[in-house]
Amino acid sequence: MSTGPIIARSVLEGFRRGEAEAFAELVRAYTPMVRAIVSRFWSGAFQQEEAMQEIWTRAFRQREALDPSRFDRFGAWLSVLARNRCVDLLRKEGREIGSGWEDPDRALARVEAPAAHDRAAETAELLGAVEAFEARLRPQWRAFFGLHFVEGLGYPEIAARLSIGRARCKYMKRVLVRRAQRDARLMAALGRHMHAGGDHAR
Repeated sequence: MSTGPIIARSVLEGFRRGEAEAFAELVRAYTPMVRAIVSRFWSGAFQQEEAMQEIWTRAFRQREALDPSRFDRFGAWLSVLARNRCVDLLRKEGREIGSGWEDPDRALARVEAPAAHDRAAETAELLGAVEAFEARLRPQWRAFFGLHFVEGLGYPEIAARLSIGRARCKYMKRVLVRRAQRDARLMAALGRHMHAGGDHAR
């Protein structure tokens, strides 16, 4: 079972190549999951932030070890990496996972399998973020947003439906992505809607 939001394959390919923009998108999408894992090991905000930096640094350094045929398991790969890095950091501090610390496997299992009612509430919240964002857009921009980001259609189909050119499609995507990046809930919602197996820009 994959963990976290669904990310477009093109983003994961870019991350594996070391592209900064792709890496930044993964950090935005998966920070809540990584923070949830880290919080099982440290209660202090400063320690948590340091651990998260260590995890993301390790993930970037080990990106080439990510198997392209298993991109749909990126969340699980990152979860295991995060858990292992937390354990390593604790051991460097001379601390053992024992009483007072929750077993990392149980903590990870809880992160990967939240209660059904929590998932439903989260889904409703994310959909609300999408609807609120769409409501602020002009008609053509709203149509493009729905077709590309929600339905996952590529530029040729959108251009035909909206009677606009490919260059206009690219411009609208860039603008909408910049605006969407200001809202973490919206980015998480879009991540769930994106198809993991394709690049919608084609």
